Amino acid sequence: EITFVGDIREEEADYSENISMIINDVEVSFTVAGGDNPAAVATKAVTAINAALTERSVDGFVAEVDPANTSIARLVPSNVSVTAPADVAGTFTFGAASGDRNVITLAGVGAATPQSISVSVAGVQVFVSIDDTDNDLTIASKIASALNEQGVPGFKSTASGAAGNAQVEFQFVGYSQTTSWVDDLDPPIDISYDAANQRFQFGINH
Repeated sequence: EITFVGDIREEEADYSENISMIINDVEVSFTVAGGDNPAAVATKAVTAINAALTERSVDGFVAEVDPANTSIARLVPSNVSVTAPADVAGTFTFGAASGDRNVITLAGVGAATPQSISVSVAGVQVFVSIDDTDNDLTIASKIASALNEQGVPGFKSTASGAAGNAQVEFQFVGYSQTTSWVDDLDPPIDISYDAANQRFQFGINH
């Protein structure tokens, strides 16, 4: 996630500054202007990131404004799918239907006999075997382990939850550079990466 904090000095309407960052070797730049609030900056970041990904024909992830917080620009897998045989009970919810494109939610998933589930994330497909000893959490853990072993470019998968309801979450780890710059009138503006919370912090001093 890229979190934007603070307005760009509203009293300087003619102020502008270019922001540059590198995401998975793709250079992204955009301009912030006087009066921009965090939501406006997040929207500019999303537009610039997606334009750069399209220009470089990069598949696998896209940028979006977090529906729960419009001050956050985040990177999510561009496509997620789960295919399970009819003999597998329960539900897998993912993509737009889940309300959070960064997760697959499992509810009541199980099988009385050995079955194979196909999971595809950002073009990477894995197959996971389950049986009657598995519950939502063990299945989520198997999916996360298989995706990490196969390697989804830019993302790390983790499992969490409980036996009756669990999630596989995709954490973007492909940010490869931070950029800081100084405005002579009011330094500085920084982008930093918070690895513990899996987000970028964008700070603007007034």
